[in-house]
Formats: sequence, structure tokens, C-alpha cells
Amino acid sequence: MKKKIYKLIIIGIGAILLILIITNPSKEKYTEYLTTKGVYLGSAGSRSYWGRESNYFIFSIFSFHNGETLDSPFFYTRKDIGVFGNFYSLK
Repeated sequence: MKKKIYKLIIIGIGAILLILIITNPSKEKYTEYLTTKGVYLGSAGSRSYWGRESNYFIFSIFSFHNGETLDSPFFYTRKDIGVFGNFYSLK
């Protein structure tokens, strides 16, 4: 009986991990997310940066920086975590 319970627990954990890995968002999804939030990504010659900072396979940390300096009034930066195909702000 205990073996059956352990087996079900292992299968359940494996299924959850598989779903997390499959739904880990990409940089393209992050770009779409930023544009829906109204973040200006800059022109072709701008120094803006956005993308995946860290990939942990079950979730990723994304960051955006508009290329301005800290003392600029237009300075904007943000960090988001991507999990289950969604993004959540860390800052």
C-alpha cells in the first residue's frame, strides 16, 4: 500500500515539473508581455535591453532596461518572473 502511495506522489511531482518546464515562457513571450503593458521598447538604434536573465527550466527571470542612465528622468527598469506561461513583477 505504501509503495502505491509513493508511486502516485512521484508521478504527481513529475507531472507538475513537466508542466512547469513546458510552460516556461520565452523571450518572444516576454516581448509581447512588455508591449501589452505599454512599455516602449525603443527604436532600432536604442540601447534598450530586455530578455531572459536566468533560466531555471521550471521558471525564468526576465529583465528590462531602457538604456538610460540612473540620473536620467527617463530611466526605467523592471524584473519579472515567468512561470506557467505568465509573468509576475519582482520590482
